[in-house]
Amino acid sequence: MFETWRFKIDALSQLRGHRLVPALIILFYMAIRNVMVLQYAAFTPDSEALLGYSAEFFRYWDFSFPSLGGMFPAVGNRAGILVCMGILVSLITAAIQIALYRYFLAFSTSSAATGFPVFLDGLVFWGKSILGSVYLALRMIAWSLLLIPLFGLFAALESVLGWRIIMAALFPAGIGLWGFLYFYKYLSYSQMFFVLAEYPQVGVRKALKTSALITQGCRGHLFLLLLSFLGWEILCLFTAGIGFLFLHPYLFTTQANAYKFLKTRAFKAGILVPRAAPPPPEEPIRIEEA
Repeated sequence: MFETWRFKIDALSQLRGHRLVPALIILFYMAIRNVMVLQYAAFTPDSEALLGYSAEFFRYWDFSFPSLGGMFPAVGNRAGILVCMGILVSLITAAIQIALYRYFLAFSTSSAATGFPVFLDGLVFWGKSILGSVYLALRMIAWSLLLIPLFGLFAALESVLGWRIIMAALFPAGIGLWGFLYFYKYLSYSQMFFVLAEYPQVGVRKALKTSALITQGCRGHLFLLLLSFLGWEILCLFTAGIGFLFLHPYLFTTQANAYKFLKTRAFKAGILVPRAAPPPPEEPIRIEEA
């Protein structure tokens, strides 16, 4: 039985006395993700007032991206740097996903024996991590695009029949349906990086399919698990981000405990079948000389 409270209690027990390394890893992860925010603040016209940067710094790094500069007239050609930095930060963030999940999966098994080298060892899978992140994003985008014809139908009915009152009710319903389907697929694919972290030899598509299989019948429970952290997430916003150093290790460890339950449940139910071990090599035939 999926017991969110049990996963959370186990996570707190596993973190007790071993919070330093998980907090440092989360700090590293947050620093990379927040680079984009700092870059946006730095490349706005009021950047000198916001961050105290010198205008000479921007003139030195003012690359020429005419098309991008036309798209972002407020920052001019510096928008090119902003876009390039955004792509770079996204790739780096994607590259460490498997390492992050691999660390907390090992931490949930043996917190005392799991150090920072476990996270570093996971970085060797950076290529598959990027591939998995891109493939997951494309799948989520594909699911989102499926509802575009529905909104097109709403717009056509309004323009042809003039059903403005009905459309005013149907359009929010369509938005709600889109949000439900999007989050439903997100929960289905939520275990993909845990699968890749534990079985890095598995392909990305197979890991995504495995995630969808093991989450069958438990997606509502996974939703409630994430929802139980929402209040803490909001409170951490008022701590200048410091609270996330304590909350996110708790969250990732809880999710790792839930993943282990889902995997064990899938094996017991026959949803997943362990791969058979290769047969032992045959004994060489020895021929005695006469």
